[in-house]
Amino acid sequence: MNITGFPDPRVVEIAVFDKNLRGYIPSEFGILIYLRRLNLHNNNFYGSIPDQLFNATLLHSLFLYGNNLSDSLPPLICNLLMLQNLDLSNNSLLGFLPENLKNCKQLQRLILAQNKFSGQIPGGIWPEMENLVQLDLSSNEFNGSIPSTIGELNSLLTTLNLCYNHLSGKLPKTLGDLSVTVSFDLRNNNLSGERPETGLFAN
Repeated sequence: MNITGFPDPRVVEIAVFDKNLRGYIPSEFGILIYLRRLNLHNNNFYGSIPDQLFNATLLHSLFLYGNNLSDSLPPLICNLLMLQNLDLSNNSLLGFLPENLKNCKQLQRLILAQNKFSGQIPGGIWPEMENLVQLDLSSNEFNGSIPSTIGELNSLLTTLNLCYNHLSGKLPKTLGDLSVTVSFDLRNNNLSGERPETGLFAN
């Protein structure tokens, strides 16, 4: 995929999905500093997400789900202060979630399902995400306990999906404070203890 021939570097949106494209995501995306929306989902891109992509600091939506991407989540993704929608699901990404993801304070949807992320879910991320309405970390290899700070996501309205991981320990009581509109899934973990009796668990 060659983008160097674009006549104007002020491109603000690229949507090339369901095209069976194959190869690395071009590092030349870094020249598109005005890019706001990139949608490459359901292709056959492989390798890592290029660091150069994050030169596009105005990026608010990044959809790379349904590819064969690997390696860890680039730390530079935390520099995208305008990022609202991040969907990297159904790839082979691995490693830990960077604590600095909390810098993406405008995030509304964080979807990292069906990857190979591991380690504990950092608790320090969530107090900063005051706009998050959807969180899906399902089908990964996260372990440890569920951070109580996830239950303090007052903005969460649609989805909290942590199923098919290796989470253990007791359910934080704060989860009972989540909105009753939240679709909640914790299946196939090693959780113990009683569920909260408030909020979305009240019935």
